[in-house]
Amino acid sequence: MTSHIPRSSRRVAKAWLVIALEFFLFFGVASRLNALGIATSWISSGVTARGKVIVFGHGGTAAAADAIKHPPPGYPYAERIDRHQGSGQFLMIIDPKTGLVARVLVEKSTEFNGFDDSAVETFQRWRWKPGTWKEIVCPVSWCIGCLLPP
Repeated sequence: MTSHIPRSSRRVAKAWLVIALEFFLFFGVASRLNALGIATSWISSGVTARGKVIVFGHGGTAAAADAIKHPPPGYPYAERIDRHQGSGQFLMIIDPKTGLVARVLVEKSTEFNGFDDSAVETFQRWRWKPGTWKEIVCPVSWCIGCLLPP
């Protein structure tokens, strides 16, 4: 006799498995490979405090050097459970006097509210060296089974 597990119970079990694996990965045991999914972001262009427009190659290392606090966007559990993947582009409006992000605009939506909300919330916490940037464009990609960037 085979036992039938209801679909809702399987979803709950899957959610707990995701949480357990997230905890496992968070503490660095598998820091280079994330089978559950990762979010990667980079800086593609920006406007300096003096009004100069700069377009970067992949990585935007010149602007990244001016970032004081720049945590990566999270991969929302709801999107991860449903195995959603996507890319979007976000514009940070920065107060040049303080280096605080005043506003984040979604330039290109990921088509998933969880991803967009995660990116906006994260970018609002970013901090920049005062007097360096007025605007930064930051594309973000969420991918399952991808290698972390070096």
